[in-house]
Amino acid sequence: MVRRALATPVPLALSLVAVLATAPPAQAVTLEEKIAALSDFTQPTESSAAAWGDAWTDQRSWADFGFDWSSDGCSNSPDQPLGFDFRIACVRHDFGYRNYQAVGDFRANKEHIDKAFLFDLKHVCAGYPIFRQPSCNALAKLYYQAVRRFGAPRGTGGEIGRVPDRESLGQQGAAESADGGDKMFAQSPPGFFD
Repeated sequence: MVRRALATPVPLALSLVAVLATAPPAQAVTLEEKIAALSDFTQPTESSAAAWGDAWTDQRSWADFGFDWSSDGCSNSPDQPLGFDFRIACVRHDFGYRNYQAVGDFRANKEHIDKAFLFDLKHVCAGYPIFRQPSCNALAKLYYQAVRRFGAPRGTGGEIGRVPDRESLGQQGAAESADGGDKMFAQSPPGFFD
């Protein structure tokens, strides 16, 4: 009796393996699905920033979408001007620029990508003590104005999120962080995705 009870699940398990082996491959992501995900990840809202943050930390789950997760940080500007950590905001901004360019829909989406950048920068500034927030917000506005005016995707004569030199923006005295301000970071600033 014991043998018979144990023998029954084996054919069932072999059947399951046979079904799985002959199952059709997962369907590829459509362009419409990719654009919908890009839209979800690049809006100037808390939920969009949080969704992008979750995806960024689990990029493997989004492999079928073929997203470009690379970034050059804040391009030609300090990633941490005056000690304010703008790195993650610049990375999400690069994500929007690079991926909308890849699907050929950059121009129609540049404005909301840039507004999401300002949203992220202001969120960063809100995490600093109240006496430091005015300086941080002034820099956030300056970075936003720079990308609105000079931000361009690859291959259009500018770097992603290119920001002109400090003198032309009146940023004299802005200092790079101790690490040079251009290295990628291991984690987002505390509270960024809360």
